Amino acid sequence: MEFILRLSKLVDQTCTQDPDILGLSSDSRHVKQGDLFFAIPGLALDGRGFIEEAVSKGACAILTSVDNNKDHCSIPIIKVSNIRAKIPEIAAKFYQTPPKSVVMVTGTNGKSSTVSLYQQLLCAKDIKAASIGTLGVQSGLTLPFNDNFYGLTTPDPITLHRLLSQLGHNGFDHVAIEATSIGLDQHRLNHVEIEAAAFTNFNQDHLDYHDTMDKYFEAKTLLFKQLMKPNKVAILNCESERFEQLVSICKGHNQSILSYGKNVQADLRLIEIHPHLHGQDLKIIYKNKEYSTTLSLLGECQAYNLLTALGLLIATGFALEDLMPFVPLLKSIPGRLEQIDGSPIFVDYSHKPVALQNAILSLKQHTEGKIIVVFGCGGNRDKGKRPIMGAIAQEFADDVIVTDDNPRFEDAAEIRQEILSTCPKAVEIADRKKAIEEGMTRLKSGDILIVAGKGNETGQIIGNQIIPFNDADIIKEFLGKV
Repeated sequence: MEFILRLSKLVDQTCTQDPDILGLSSDSRHVKQGDLFFAIPGLALDGRGFIEEAVSKGACAILTSVDNNKDHCSIPIIKVSNIRAKIPEIAAKFYQTPPKSVVMVTGTNGKSSTVSLYQQLLCAKDIKAASIGTLGVQSGLTLPFNDNFYGLTTPDPITLHRLLSQLGHNGFDHVAIEATSIGLDQHRLNHVEIEAAAFTNFNQDHLDYHDTMDKYFEAKTLLFKQLMKPNKVAILNCESERFEQLVSICKGHNQSILSYGKNVQADLRLIEIHPHLHGQDLKIIYKNKEYSTTLSLLGECQAYNLLTALGLLIATGFALEDLMPFVPLLKSIPGRLEQIDGSPIFVDYSHKPVALQNAILSLKQHTEGKIIVVFGCGGNRDKGKRPIMGAIAQEFADDVIVTDDNPRFEDAAEIRQEILSTCPKAVEIADRKKAIEEGMTRLKSGDILIVAGKGNETGQIIGNQIIPFNDADIIKEFLGKV
């Protein structure tokens, strides 16, 4: 599928040259003939220093910041005051025919599971739907285009608008997107027309980027303040401590509210939850009508993710009674309370305090035995959550092993000590493989082991190296030996 548009159709400025734009790029290494190259100022790398390389590779126009002094160039140079905000605007114009209905999900936890459940429910109804987020593009189908992006939950705006256009051209009318606070703050999601947006929950994360919880929350609310237009629907967890603030923000932008949770005031209300070894039986009320179903996913957090997905589907025109028959068919996504080969061992992406607590408490409801936890904390990330996660493991788990989890450029031993400072009952095993195997040997009948923090990640990041490593693979390998 080819895209061609005149430069004058993409930018508001008049140019003496008006070449055909054949593609968009913000990475000089990937520039192709006929591309518009975005020279973005950055902290680690400054794209303005790669203009000559982009031109040599065939770029036919440059978009850069107004403080760039480079004027002498054989091709048009367009200067704008906020290049990060301009890129998604241009990408939306260039890549056309997006899906008819796009929804977004933000919040600290549950985004990946929610967009997956949304996509699975529609696919179960034989409707072509996709999700975009931590796991890439998920559709249940083999896609006729390259759907890879570079490991970010929220892809860059060029990639995002290209993916949406390709999905739209291939008959995908419904897409759910994970909206991260960083992605929102960096304008990556701008100029995506959305029908509804959800806010799952709010707790500590990404303070290495946002500095304070208020700034973190402010970034997430950009989804409702800037991206979602009036007369659309916001799906909000009424048990979130920021619920009233969110309601005020959404009503201030003339958006409707669909609340969910156990609260008696919730529009979509969870009134009963009965956990068992194979999942949980749920009873839900919506508009005074009760619905009973079985969810094969373990953990109360998954019940809330289901409510969020159902809320989004209701907001986009689907009837709850038409969706409920498909709930028992839903499957967990890799690394999210993922049960490994039917064993009492679960891999979970819980690398945040509340997520770890939720994982432990959720699985406690499914067993009368002990909960054993293996976890660590990442390096060069929010340091404040390390003692908090240690305290959570100390209080809620029965047996704890502290190990390494992507130490990056920090001293791994120091990271472990920060966790252990509030978790004195834990055993320290630096080698993650040995830690997992030790946790497995401690299992007795009725016990559950949670290997937390990395989820479906396939590498351990140490310094500038990514060493192949997957928690589930280690577990399966050890299970095959015993």
